[in-house]
Amino acid sequence: MGAGLLLKEYRQMRKLSQLQLSLETEVSARHISFLETGRSRPSRDILLRLADGLALSLRDTNLLLASAGYTPLYPQRSLEDPAMAPVREALQFVLQNHAPYPAVVMDGDWNLLMANEPQLQLTARLMAAQPEWPDTGNVLELLLDPNGYRPFVRNWEQITRLLLRRRQREEAFNPPPPGQSLLQRLLRYPQLPDWRQRNHDELAMPMLALELLVDGRQLNFFSSIATFGTAVDVTLQSLRIESYFPADQSTARCFGEYARHLPDNE
Repeated sequence: MGAGLLLKEYRQMRKLSQLQLSLETEVSARHISFLETGRSRPSRDILLRLADGLALSLRDTNLLLASAGYTPLYPQRSLEDPAMAPVREALQFVLQNHAPYPAVVMDGDWNLLMANEPQLQLTARLMAAQPEWPDTGNVLELLLDPNGYRPFVRNWEQITRLLLRRRQREEAFNPPPPGQSLLQRLLRYPQLPDWRQRNHDELAMPMLALELLVDGRQLNFFSSIATFGTAVDVTLQSLRIESYFPADQSTARCFGEYARHLPDNE
């Protein structure tokens, strides 16, 4: 896709008119029109200004630049890259210090990258009870797969509706490359609830807790998500640390019991 069509697609996804984008970026609406129709070739600086006005992610800014023939601006390093060593140390610190409760690191597509020992132990308990565990590290796929988390989540329909709507918003704001939509993969799973239909029961509490059955015990969690606020690397911007907290005292006590069986405590 050329730069003009891609720019138009991003603008329309943000539900901005050419005039609104013009006021936001101080690029004339006429010039934006010429760029979108291909009548003018955008400069690198203009594309960066428009990307800022559209609040594009670093990945999408790189894509916009590349579509116009420019070298991408932002690097995309692996977590194993030496330059990312301080990031890995920070992630390990956060994960370890969240024990005895589970915590994970995911990328922007919900792929599991790191997990603390309580999370690993919890997953091992579920896998032991589910012999056909799916061969995927994607958290949403594990939730929707009948052989994954799905049989253990008591409020599976509520959680599924909420997370599918969240994924829809994510892809609307940061469109995936053609043929790489996680949402479309998820919608192929069987017997999904009507995820576009909101259930007013979800509004009864300040947050929706995950109700998980483990070894015959119900564990109730809520979670928080943290990101890096000053990322200038594509990988780093996409990372999310999801930390789980007990929603009641019985869940807190259960994880206190689990902690006594962690490797460091044996």
